[in-house]
Amino acid sequence: MAGQSRSRTGSALARAGSLSTGLVIVAASALLSGCGQGEVRAVNGAAPELRDARAINERLGSDDPALVELPAGTINLSEPLNLDSRKTLRGAGAGVTVLKMSGGMEEFAVGNLSVEDGETDITISDLTIDCNRKAGMGIFMTRVSNLRIENVETMNCLRDGLRVSGKGVPTRGTFIDNVSSHHNKDDGVIILWASREALISNLRSYENGRDGVVFDHSEGSAVNVIANANGGNGIFFRNLFGGSYVNISATRNGRHGLYLQGFVGSTGASWRAQANSQKEEGKFDEIFLTDSAELSYGISRDSVVTGVVTGSGPEFGTPPARYGITWHSADVDIEFANVRFGVTASGDECRAPDNCIAASALSDRN
Repeated sequence: MAGQSRSRTGSALARAGSLSTGLVIVAASALLSGCGQGEVRAVNGAAPELRDARAINERLGSDDPALVELPAGTINLSEPLNLDSRKTLRGAGAGVTVLKMSGGMEEFAVGNLSVEDGETDITISDLTIDCNRKAGMGIFMTRVSNLRIENVETMNCLRDGLRVSGKGVPTRGTFIDNVSSHHNKDDGVIILWASREALISNLRSYENGRDGVVFDHSEGSAVNVIANANGGNGIFFRNLFGGSYVNISATRNGRHGLYLQGFVGSTGASWRAQANSQKEEGKFDEIFLTDSAELSYGISRDSVVTGVVTGSGPEFGTPPARYGITWHSADVDIEFANVRFGVTASGDECRAPDNCIAASALSDRN
């Protein structure tokens, strides 16, 4: 049975206008990205000599052309590729053009070296980056405004598959669409440290050693994000303000499915967190709301999420997660509406400082 919840702090309907605004912002990501999911482009005029890192870097470092196209096939790289402002690196499609690391690269396989002054207008698209356990990160972009990463796969990295950072300096315009990141030692995808106006769509992160996706100290929106079977949390929302997050799914992850810390003035819709706490049955929750206020935006507050599914169902077998939703303290002010709870290891749908009925006011239960 479906249940509808009401907050301790006010009706979700009172904030419907805020949620609608967030949905409009998120919908814009698909338009701005300019690429359809799963698209593979034919490449004309790709230089046949671009088969090693030195040749590619020479082309990227020249004044012309702005677009560097890579041919189909596997290209073995012994050094990282460096992109400067107003450069586009484009392959023939994810899984068609594969950049495979053949030498040790402590930092990244593809990124920018000029981080103090920053860069602008860089695009990476239509390729796979296989770190081959020889590079720290697949893509590491720092202080790049108007950054586009489209139709890209990253895998087998010693650290993160994809990392975008403002490094403490507000950096505006990060557009990520149709990206998958998997089998990396740490996080699959992490967007952090003063990234502003970030629009993320069609992101899939799975079987990474730590968290699937981390939205950290950034402002933006995300739609269609899937985190599955990662060793840590499925998706970590940390120190976020004014964002909109729609169609979010976290299943079968090792720790919490969705972990929220400093989720402020933000909206969400259509969230799914099921069969998490795979690392230890009954220890972690489907959705965990911490009361930490140590971050710049402070404790989670003034936020609303509508349309939530938690807990295990018949398709997942034994319920591993402790609770569907845990409020760590009464100070956490996130309102949930239209919640459907499945089965949990504890047998309880939620855990709150006072009680679940006060926290979520369920009229019906699954």
